[in-house]
Formats: sequence, structure tokens, C-alpha cells
Amino acid sequence: MTYGTYILIGRTNPYLAQRNGWRSTTIAMRSEYCQRGLVEGLMQQYCLDECDNHTVDENGNVVDGNEVILWKDALIYEHDSKVYEFVKLEDLNEQEAKATLRDNVLYDDAAKQMIYDRFPDLAPVVEADEE
Repeated sequence: MTYGTYILIGRTNPYLAQRNGWRSTTIAMRSEYCQRGLVEGLMQQYCLDECDNHTVDENGNVVDGNEVILWKDALIYEHDSKVYEFVKLEDLNEQEAKATLRDNVLYDDAAKQMIYDRFPDLAPVVEADEE
């Protein structure tokens, strides 16, 4: 199994973003460098922690009553009009990459450079020295 960098992305509507103190409708919450299986477990734990009514069924899915909230191996779930998803660094779209840089969740310069290479408009502008 290979390792990768996964970013926990949160998404919601403008009203809830403002009400919850989010900087934007898309935020980056944390990054993890690990195997996919670990982020699956982290996502399951986040989902269980979100609501006291959530439990794990016999198949390993997080459920609320008879409704599946998070499938066993999924990296995405929705709760109270907010969507949480672990996205692999190389699969980020531009909006997610911008949030990842803005919210300063990457501690690895190589990971930041990967984003700059994919989305040059997000790279910092280096000012030329004046002579």
C-alpha cells in the first residue's frame, strides 16, 4: 500500500460558512501523510464524533438509524449541510488547492510546490529586486 498526502476539505453554503466561522465556503482543515486505510479510519471517527446518534453497523458503515451516513471505505460524508472529504493532494481542484494554501495545512514544501506546479496562478509572486 502506498502513502500519500490527504487534505481534509470542508464545504458548505455561504450562510453556514459565515455562521460557523469558516473563512469561505470551502476550507482545508488538516493534512495527513499516510496510507489510504488510515484516512478511512479518521473519516469514520470524524463522522462518529459529529453526532451522538451515529453508530457503526455490522458492515462497517456509519449509520444514523437505518440511514447510511458514511460507507465503510468512503472518504466523504455530509452532515447538517456540510460536506467533509479527504482529497489526495494530486486530486485537488483549484478551489481546494487555494483553500489548502490559504488555510496553511501543508507543512511540506514539496507538497506546496506540487500545488504551484499544477496551479501556477496560486504560486507566490516573487518581486524583482530594484536596482
